[in-house]
Amino acid sequence: MMLSSGVPFFVGLGLVAAVPAARLIPHRLARPIAAATGLLGSGLVYLSGTPMAGAIAAIGFVAMIAATVLDDTGPSRRARWTTRIATAILLASAISLGAFEAPYIVDPRLPSVPHLRIAVVGDSLSAGIGGGVTTWPDRLARDIGAEVRNLAVPGATVATARQQVEGVRPDTQVAILLIGGNDVLSRRPIADFECDLQAIVARVKAVVPTTLMFELPTVVFSADYLAVQRRIAAKHHVPLIPRRHLAWVLAERGSTIDGLHLSDRGHQRMADTIRAILNKSMK
Repeated sequence: MMLSSGVPFFVGLGLVAAVPAARLIPHRLARPIAAATGLLGSGLVYLSGTPMAGAIAAIGFVAMIAATVLDDTGPSRRARWTTRIATAILLASAISLGAFEAPYIVDPRLPSVPHLRIAVVGDSLSAGIGGGVTTWPDRLARDIGAEVRNLAVPGATVATARQQVEGVRPDTQVAILLIGGNDVLSRRPIADFECDLQAIVARVKAVVPTTLMFELPTVVFSADYLAVQRRIAAKHHVPLIPRRHLAWVLAERGSTIDGLHLSDRGHQRMADTIRAILNKSMK
């Protein structure tokens, strides 16, 4: 689950960017070490499930291979200059990819809201499963003294959640969307996912002035779902809660009952996470 937090993406970029430094090691193992560093970094970037510009990533990968295998220690001026150019392209690609992703690791800043009335649209992560558990929306209401209406339904997808949205009242001040995990798990067609999520966000945004959406903790082969979330959020000016928050809650020992559904500890962690983000708007 930590792989889906987005953190490995930046670790991987750091390793890729370290390839030129590894080549400077005064030892015959310098090139194998550089190659291993670059491949490990590239693997982390790829497996992290981060949406990125494919052309930049491909150019950077080719430049990394060139910077690793070319011999710039011999008498050939062409080899030395080619290696330098490949190194420059490699570093520029890593910096560009990091710069594109950097805004998505920052917690959203919200406008001042003196009294909160909150609506939650989601699935079993918010609705809970079974009885006897106090869900994170209930804990959030208790902890911050707000009215939190939990519209989440176990097993919900972005298609069925369109019905939940009809229950969002006009006097709601903050809406929190934590939906789409079941779509990712079932590999729902991305076009259908985008259509339904677009309808949800547009409807909620038309009613609620402050709407937040949790990023889905995606990995390789599911990055398209996260890319859709980001496109729709940008279109409707909806702040995104970075995916690391949900990934860290799910990964923490004792936070789930089956690796996916939240335990009492997990629901409290979720409530604490959202409270910390909302605190900026309640001062």
